Amino acid sequence: MRTPAESVRAARGTRRCRPKKCLNFVMRWLDARPAGLPDANAALQAARNLRHDAHPPPGVPVYIKGSRFGHVALSTGNGRIWSTDWPAPGLCSEVSITTLCRTWGRTYAGWSTDYAGQPIPGIGPPHPPFTGTVSKGMKGERVKAVQRRLRSHGFTIVLDGSFGPATEGVVKAFQRKRGLEVDGRVGPRTWAALWR
Repeated sequence: MRTPAESVRAARGTRRCRPKKCLNFVMRWLDARPAGLPDANAALQAARNLRHDAHPPPGVPVYIKGSRFGHVALSTGNGRIWSTDWPAPGLCSEVSITTLCRTWGRTYAGWSTDYAGQPIPGIGPPHPPFTGTVSKGMKGERVKAVQRRLRSHGFTIVLDGSFGPATEGVVKAFQRKRGLEVDGRVGPRTWAALWR
């Protein structure tokens, strides 16, 4: 992945595009690995750390809802984006998020610190350091942190700071979903995956 400044430079160097290929262009500007996503709506769903404030930092993907395939652009800062198909199909230029949404009749969905789970360098806090396996029978703030992260990934879990059978079951479901070893323990790989 490029740094945010490098991504913005790459985007601003692009004046023409193939119409309706926003996902491909944002992926290229970020220098991200192909994620095998069919459209911008799928990229929005794959975002691991979606934020909703109206002034995303430069160099992050910005998601727009309201069409069959959705739209994704690259933030250039101060509420502005570099977008494909703006001001006309096949062209790329800078526009404010509100102007694009108003003109196209769409809705701003937010921005993310990652592209389909791939973290953008320098954006968002890094995950806390791994200080040892978290497993069944443990209690405390590290267990509660794991429970919060599981909830942020869409799992239903009680935030009680107690690693009992219910938490172990949710950890196993998370590990299965992410292709990790399914042992119900939060070791270094599961810990890192929880913060992606």
